[in-house]
Amino acid sequence: MIQAQGPVCIAIVPYREQPGVKSRLAGQLTADQRLQLARTLLVRVLDALLASKNLMTVLLVGDAPAPARIAANHCVIHLNTHLSLNESVALGCRRAQELLADEVLIVHADLPTLTADFVDRSIMQGRTLSGVRRAALASCQRRDGTNLLWLAPATAIEFSYGPDSRRRHLKVLHDAGYNVAESPAIADVDTDEDLALLRL
Repeated sequence: MIQAQGPVCIAIVPYREQPGVKSRLAGQLTADQRLQLARTLLVRVLDALLASKNLMTVLLVGDAPAPARIAANHCVIHLNTHLSLNESVALGCRRAQELLADEVLIVHADLPTLTADFVDRSIMQGRTLSGVRRAALASCQRRDGTNLLWLAPATAIEFSYGPDSRRRHLKVLHDAGYNVAESPAIADVDTDEDLALLRL
């Protein structure tokens, strides 16, 4: 990850292992299998972010540090917290501001098809918008969640992750005067159906 001249963008990846990581998959996987799946997906996401041409660093926010292979990379900073998902993302935004970020990119930790190209295209899509407040959002495959959210400036909004978060985030952004672009949807792994597709 080499930051070119231009806006400073920092990625925020909220990630928790306790309690009950990937609990909605309990009917298909044991607790150990769910933990291994979550860690495998996290590595894929971090690899994609670290290969981006438009990110300065990655903030991993939650109760588990980066896996050993990733942890030695100085571009990943672990913020240890047991806060909720929304609180963790807001904490990441505050830390990004302390690091003088111009932009933040919030990315879920369970996106098996995420690539550096997708990351960079989403960031550039947001950067091409006019106005002081700009955002780019990529929903999940069901078109109801928020799997990737780029914000400029690097200021926390009223985050509302969870079921139907895409609708709520779009409303918050529009109400706050953001110009918003929607990137293509990107799949996560939350349900048995998602897991079945991942295995194909």
